[in-house]
Amino acid sequence: MQKSMVSLLSVADSVSIINAIFGLLSIIVLFENFEIELNLKIRISYSFILLAILGDGLDGILARKLRKSEIGVILDSMADMTSFVIAPSIFIYFVYSNAYDFIFYRSIYLIAALILFLSFGIIRLASFHIMKEKELFIGLPTPASTIILLNLAFLKIDFIYILPAVVIIGAAMASALILGNMDRLAIIMYMPFLLNFLLYILYRVYVKRKGIEYAKFAKPREDGTLEVVGPFTLYWILPHFSKRITEKRNVLLLLLLQALVAYGAVAFLLIVYPLGTGLF
Repeated sequence: MQKSMVSLLSVADSVSIINAIFGLLSIIVLFENFEIELNLKIRISYSFILLAILGDGLDGILARKLRKSEIGVILDSMADMTSFVIAPSIFIYFVYSNAYDFIFYRSIYLIAALILFLSFGIIRLASFHIMKEKELFIGLPTPASTIILLNLAFLKIDFIYILPAVVIIGAAMASALILGNMDRLAIIMYMPFLLNFLLYILYRVYVKRKGIEYAKFAKPREDGTLEVVGPFTLYWILPHFSKRITEKRNVLLLLLLQALVAYGAVAFLLIVYPLGTGLF
């Protein structure tokens, strides 16, 4: 006789579901139009995630003491995904998006960092039980990652610190996979510097052949935009093709490019490369 879905659940599984519910409630309370002040919303959401962490510890204890179900492992990972990856990501974005000095480019950087954190969390939770069975080093546990980032965001540390913290702690969750691919990661992240060097060599050849004066820096116009000799370094490419690029905008776009290369390299090694692309 076929078992019903309810009969597959154990007491520990029920606690895992409650864990996921706490994660969902932590998200809902942030965006529901309750007539409560912003700081109170943040405190309530913070408390729900802490309750989810307690639930995660309790379901492990119950699973060891009582009956283990057939779906317990999968259910636990799904609950952890809700409470320790999705909910903290939304919590962090909500806290900083409501800050008085939160501007557009900061939003882009934080979203990119949180996407990377989400990717790390998915990979860790998907591979956790396989790597645990093989007794391999897995990385920083997701509840520990959540506690660290949750407290940093709750204390509203400066944006310049929360951004690398999200990336570093997220990477720590999947550190076993990253450390095994450090050589490939270094090659990919070196590519922009290699391109910049090749463009510089091309520029020196261009200067010698044309017999013109060598310029180290771009020249600012009266309206603040940059005037360059040509697209001979990464810093000069955008000003060469667009007459509306100011120095500040150029620097911000180059920082964004560096972040995209770094995030893309890690995402490639963690997601695309294991699928077997034939590269590297």
